[in-house]
Amino acid sequence: MALQPDWLPAGDYVPVTRPTHHTIVGIDVARSGGRNDLLQLRMRADLRAVIDASLANQGLGLVHLHHDDLGDGVRLIVPAGISPSAMLDPFVPTIAQLLRGHRMATADTARLRLRIAVHMGLLHYDGHGWAGQPLVHTARLLNAASVRLAFEMAPHADLILVVSQLVYESVVEQGYGLDPETYQAVQICEKETDTTAWVHLPTTPPLALEASSLRGPYRR
Repeated sequence: MALQPDWLPAGDYVPVTRPTHHTIVGIDVARSGGRNDLLQLRMRADLRAVIDASLANQGLGLVHLHHDDLGDGVRLIVPAGISPSAMLDPFVPTIAQLLRGHRMATADTARLRLRIAVHMGLLHYDGHGWAGQPLVHTARLLNAASVRLAFEMAPHADLILVVSQLVYESVVEQGYGLDPETYQAVQICEKETDTTAWVHLPTTPPLALEASSLRGPYRR
Protein backbone atom coordinates (compact mmCIF):
# COMPACT_ATOMS: atom_id res chain seq x y z
CA MET A 1 0.00 0.00 0.00
CA ALA A 2 1.39 3.39 -1.01
CA LEU A 3 1.79 5.95 1.78
CA GLN A 4 0.79 9.58 1.26
CA PRO A 5 3.73 12.02 1.45
CA ASP A 6 3.36 14.22 4.53
CA TRP A 7 3.90 17.38 2.44
CA LEU A 8 0.71 16.80 0.41
CA PRO A 9 -2.77 17.86 1.60
CA ALA A 10 -5.12 15.01 2.39
CA GLY A 11 -6.93 13.71 -0.68
CA ASP A 12 -4.45 15.06 -3.23
CA TYR A 13 -2.37 11.91 -3.60
CA VAL A 14 -3.30 9.10 -5.97
CA PRO A 15 -1.12 5.99 -5.58
CA VAL A 16 0.54 4.79 -8.77
CA THR A 17 -1.16 1.63 -9.97
CA ARG A 18 0.03 -1.00 -12.41
CA PRO A 19 0.63 0.38 -15.90
CA THR A 20 -1.81 -0.53 -18.66
CA HIS A 21 -1.27 -0.92 -22.38
CA HIS A 22 -2.29 1.93 -24.70
CA THR A 23 -1.70 3.10 -28.23
CA ILE A 24 -0.40 6.67 -28.45
CA VAL A 25 -1.25 8.79 -31.49
CA GLY A 26 0.49 12.16 -31.74
CA ILE A 27 -0.88 14.62 -34.32
CA ASP A 28 0.80 17.92 -35.15
CA VAL A 29 0.01 20.63 -37.70
CA ALA A 30 3.08 21.43 -39.79
CA ARG A 31 4.22 25.06 -39.97
CA SER A 32 1.53 26.27 -37.60
CA GLY A 33 3.66 29.05 -36.04
CA GLY A 34 3.32 31.40 -39.01
CA ARG A 35 -0.47 31.72 -38.70
CA ASN A 36 -2.07 34.74 -37.09
CA ASP A 37 -4.56 34.38 -34.24
CA LEU A 38 -7.62 33.98 -36.46
CA LEU A 39 -5.91 31.37 -38.60
CA GLN A 40 -4.75 29.57 -35.45
CA LEU A 41 -8.36 29.37 -34.27
CA ARG A 42 -9.47 28.17 -37.69
CA MET A 43 -6.67 25.59 -37.70
CA ARG A 44 -7.69 24.23 -34.30
CA ALA A 45 -11.35 23.95 -35.28
CA ASP A 46 -10.52 22.27 -38.58
CA LEU A 47 -8.13 19.84 -36.90
CA ARG A 48 -10.74 18.81 -34.34
CA ALA A 49 -13.31 18.35 -37.11
CA VAL A 50 -10.95 16.12 -39.13
CA ILE A 51 -10.09 13.97 -36.10
CA ASP A 52 -13.74 13.72 -35.03
CA ALA A 53 -14.84 12.68 -38.52
CA SER A 54 -12.08 10.09 -38.87
CA LEU A 55 -12.91 8.52 -35.51
CA ALA A 56 -16.64 8.57 -36.27
CA ASN A 57 -15.94 6.68 -39.49
CA GLN A 58 -15.00 3.68 -37.36
CA GLY A 59 -17.65 4.12 -34.72
CA LEU A 60 -15.45 5.96 -32.23
CA GLY A 61 -15.30 9.43 -30.74
CA LEU A 62 -13.10 11.46 -28.46
CA VAL A 63 -15.39 10.35 -25.61
CA HIS A 64 -13.94 6.84 -26.04
CA LEU A 65 -10.34 8.04 -25.76
CA HIS A 66 -8.20 10.12 -23.44
CA HIS A 67 -6.86 13.08 -25.37
CA ASP A 68 -4.66 16.11 -24.77
CA ASP A 69 -4.88 19.45 -26.58
CA LEU A 70 -1.34 20.45 -27.56
CA GLY A 71 -2.22 23.83 -29.04
CA ASP A 72 -1.16 23.07 -32.60
CA GLY A 73 -1.90 19.37 -32.26
CA VAL A 74 -3.62 16.60 -30.33
CA ARG A 75 -2.40 13.51 -28.50
CA LEU A 76 -4.74 10.53 -28.36
CA ILE A 77 -4.32 7.89 -25.63
CA VAL A 78 -6.15 4.85 -27.00
CA PRO A 79 -7.10 2.05 -24.57
CA ALA A 80 -6.13 -1.56 -25.15
CA GLY A 81 -9.71 -2.46 -26.05
CA ILE A 82 -9.19 -0.67 -29.38
CA SER A 83 -6.68 -2.42 -31.64
CA PRO A 84 -3.63 -0.35 -32.61
CA SER A 85 -4.30 -1.46 -36.18
CA ALA A 86 -7.47 0.68 -36.18
CA MET A 87 -5.34 3.75 -35.56
CA LEU A 88 -3.47 3.03 -38.79
CA ASP A 89 -6.28 1.78 -41.00
CA PRO A 90 -8.94 3.14 -41.38
CA PHE A 91 -7.89 6.13 -39.24
CA VAL A 92 -5.01 7.42 -41.39
CA PRO A 93 -6.55 6.87 -44.87
CA THR A 94 -9.74 8.59 -43.69
CA ILE A 95 -7.76 11.59 -42.42
CA ALA A 96 -5.86 11.70 -45.72
CA GLN A 97 -9.14 11.78 -47.64
CA LEU A 98 -10.56 14.51 -45.40
CA LEU A 99 -7.41 16.59 -45.77
CA ARG A 100 -7.60 16.35 -49.55
CA GLY A 101 -11.15 17.68 -49.43
CA HIS A 102 -10.10 20.42 -47.01
CA ARG A 103 -7.24 21.47 -49.30
CA MET A 104 -9.59 21.76 -52.28
CA ALA A 105 -12.07 23.89 -50.35
CA THR A 106 -9.79 26.31 -48.51
CA ALA A 107 -7.07 28.88 -49.13
CA ASP A 108 -3.41 27.89 -48.95
CA THR A 109 -2.99 29.95 -45.77
CA ALA A 110 -5.51 27.71 -43.98
CA ARG A 111 -4.32 24.38 -45.41
CA LEU A 112 -3.78 21.57 -42.92
CA ARG A 113 -0.70 19.36 -43.31
CA LEU A 114 -0.31 16.86 -40.51
CA ARG A 115 2.46 14.80 -39.01
CA ILE A 116 1.08 11.72 -37.25
CA ALA A 117 3.15 9.44 -34.99
CA VAL A 118 1.94 6.10 -33.62
CA HIS A 119 3.58 4.09 -30.85
CA MET A 120 2.31 1.83 -28.08
CA GLY A 121 3.29 0.61 -24.65
CA LEU A 122 2.58 0.68 -20.93
CA LEU A 123 1.37 3.95 -19.39
CA HIS A 124 0.58 5.10 -15.86
CA TYR A 125 -2.35 7.35 -14.97
CA ASP A 126 -1.96 9.25 -11.69
CA GLY A 127 -5.36 10.87 -11.52
CA HIS A 128 -4.21 14.03 -13.29
CA GLY A 129 -2.51 12.82 -16.44
CA TRP A 130 -0.41 10.17 -18.11
CA ALA A 131 3.21 9.17 -17.65
CA GLY A 132 5.46 6.62 -19.28
CA GLN A 133 8.37 6.27 -21.66
CA PRO A 134 6.10 5.53 -24.67
CA LEU A 135 4.84 9.13 -24.47
CA VAL A 136 8.39 10.45 -24.74
CA HIS A 137 9.16 8.11 -27.64
CA THR A 138 6.04 9.22 -29.51
CA ALA A 139 7.04 12.86 -29.09
CA ARG A 140 10.52 12.13 -30.46
CA LEU A 141 9.03 10.43 -33.52
CA LEU A 142 6.57 13.26 -34.12
CA ASN A 143 9.20 16.00 -33.95
CA ALA A 144 12.16 14.20 -35.53
CA ALA A 145 14.17 16.25 -38.01
CA SER A 146 14.30 13.34 -40.46
CA VAL A 147 10.49 13.08 -40.48
CA ARG A 148 10.11 16.84 -40.96
CA LEU A 149 12.61 16.75 -43.81
CA ALA A 150 10.80 13.88 -45.52
CA PHE A 151 7.56 15.84 -45.29
CA GLU A 152 9.17 18.99 -46.72
CA MET A 153 10.38 16.95 -49.68
CA ALA A 154 6.78 15.94 -50.44
CA PRO A 155 4.97 19.32 -50.55
CA HIS A 156 1.89 17.88 -52.23
CA ALA A 157 1.34 15.35 -49.43
CA ASP A 158 -1.29 16.30 -46.88
CA LEU A 159 0.12 14.08 -44.14
CA ILE A 160 3.04 11.93 -43.15
CA LEU A 161 2.70 8.97 -40.82
CA VAL A 162 5.61 7.72 -38.72
CA VAL A 163 5.33 4.54 -36.68
CA SER A 164 7.77 3.08 -34.20
CA GLN A 165 9.76 -0.07 -34.86
CA LEU A 166 7.51 -1.85 -32.34
CA VAL A 167 4.33 -0.85 -34.18
CA TYR A 168 5.88 -1.72 -37.53
CA GLU A 169 6.93 -5.20 -36.42
CA SER A 170 3.84 -5.99 -34.33
CA VAL A 171 1.13 -4.43 -36.50
CA VAL A 172 2.25 -3.40 -39.97
CA GLU A 173 4.40 -6.41 -40.87
CA GLN A 174 1.68 -8.74 -39.64
CA GLY A 175 -0.75 -7.27 -42.17
CA TYR A 176 -2.95 -5.45 -39.68
CA GLY A 177 -2.55 -1.84 -40.79
CA LEU A 178 -1.61 -0.44 -44.23
CA ASP A 179 0.60 -2.25 -46.74
CA PRO A 180 4.20 -2.68 -45.46
CA GLU A 181 5.42 -1.91 -48.98
CA THR A 182 4.20 1.68 -48.59
CA TYR A 183 6.59 2.33 -45.67
CA GLN A 184 10.24 3.22 -45.65
CA ALA A 185 12.71 3.15 -42.77
CA VAL A 186 14.11 6.37 -41.36
CA GLN A 187 16.63 6.93 -38.61
CA ILE A 188 15.46 8.96 -35.60
CA CYS A 189 18.23 10.74 -33.71
CA GLU A 190 16.57 13.10 -31.23
CA LYS A 191 18.02 13.82 -27.77
CA GLU A 192 18.26 10.46 -25.96
CA THR A 193 16.47 8.60 -28.78
CA ASP A 194 18.44 6.79 -31.49
CA THR A 195 16.21 4.31 -33.27
CA THR A 196 14.68 3.22 -36.56
CA ALA A 197 11.12 4.23 -37.37
CA TRP A 198 8.96 3.83 -40.48
CA VAL A 199 7.32 6.56 -42.55
CA HIS A 200 4.29 6.36 -44.81
CA LEU A 201 3.19 9.11 -47.21
CA PRO A 202 -0.35 8.32 -48.44
CA THR A 203 -0.11 10.56 -51.51
CA THR A 204 3.53 9.86 -52.43
CA PRO A 205 4.77 6.63 -54.07
CA PRO A 206 7.27 4.92 -51.73
CA LEU A 207 10.12 5.11 -54.23
CA ALA A 208 9.88 8.92 -54.42
CA LEU A 209 11.77 9.25 -51.15
CA GLU A 210 14.47 6.79 -52.10
CA ALA A 211 15.10 8.62 -55.36
CA SER A 212 15.31 12.00 -53.67
CA SER A 213 18.22 13.79 -52.07
CA LEU A 214 17.09 12.27 -48.76
CA ARG A 215 18.84 9.04 -49.63
CA GLY A 216 21.23 9.50 -46.69
CA PRO A 217 18.80 9.26 -43.73
CA TYR A 218 16.87 6.37 -45.25
CA ARG A 219 17.69 2.71 -45.29
CA ARG A 220 15.70 -0.27 -46.49
